[in-house]
Amino acid sequence: MLNTAVNGACNAYKSLPPYALKSIALGMAIIVFVVIALVSLVFTYGIYMVAAILNVAAVVVGPVFLALAAVPITRRYAHPRTTSHRPPPRVLHVPRRRPLRA
Repeated sequence: MLNTAVNGACNAYKSLPPYALKSIALGMAIIVFVVIALVSLVFTYGIYMVAAILNVAAVVVGPVFLALAAVPITRRYAHPRTTSHRPPPRVLHVPRRRPLRA
């Protein structure tokens, strides 16, 4: 992909007129294009690598939770709602106001 972007940028650069002021702006635009192409490819590769690592981690760690659920002693570690030993949050009671008498 990067090779395609660089080849297109080289072809565009070669077709610029040699003695024109618009060549300066177009040359900068070509450089910006190549930099954006490089950054987007690096970002895409990074997302792919993170997804691949998380996929492998889920496949490796997932059977551990199945094994924890199989034995009654360790069953509390397999279910996410039973791992917290905090009491549920209390709801504050706000008293109602009495209606005004006319």
